[in-house]
Amino acid sequence: MYLLMRAADALVARGYSPDQSGGTSGGMVLWLASVAHGARPAQWQEGIAQALTHRIPYIRELAMNRPITEAERFADAIGENLKSSNPNVQMSACGAIRRANLTALRPQLAEVLRHATAQSFAGCAATLDFLGGRFERVTIQASRLAEPAIIASILPNLINLLEHDGYSSCCNIPTNETAALAARWKTFVESHKAEIEAGKRISLDAPDVTPELIAPGGRLSRTGKPDWPPAQ
Repeated sequence: MYLLMRAADALVARGYSPDQSGGTSGGMVLWLASVAHGARPAQWQEGIAQALTHRIPYIRELAMNRPITEAERFADAIGENLKSSNPNVQMSACGAIRRANLTALRPQLAEVLRHATAQSFAGCAATLDFLGGRFERVTIQASRLAEPAIIASILPNLINLLEHDGYSSCCNIPTNETAALAARWKTFVESHKAEIEAGKRISLDAPDVTPELIAPGGRLSRTGKPDWPPAQ
């Protein structure tokens, strides 16, 4: 499909511009290329709507990866793609949401983040941040620390709430300790809601910043200060 898209772009660059989206996947790819290059054939909005609900995931990706004029009218279809089990489709939906600033999809995006796999979690989290849901994103991340399969994608993001310049061995958490870690972070996040919403990093000298928030043996570095936690 990638090669097909390149061929379609080349044809459009030479002046070819189909009037209709066509009945084949190749025809749809060619039509999408022409629309992306500025063509506005009759009923082009209907063609975009068809592409966003196409049976082939790549066609849906392609429709969302290209600039969509009047994207608000396609918000429902983009939202449905956001719920796809295909992580590439989810990531394309996130890109379309960010480009068009589709704030109406923020609740749906938060719900998707509660179930996203490691492949799409970071992209969904970044999109929720973009829409103004920073604290909501952090809260969901803290709650999902109990899942061993995704902890390595989440814990570095939570550690970045703390004031530091780098870390080592942050994320090697024994499976039987993930639930307790999630509980500690949920309490910590609630206690620092104001700083998190304001985008302020939390000092390592705060009384509730304890070594139990990172993996055993983990170290955070600080410019001009000793590494944290202090060596025993």
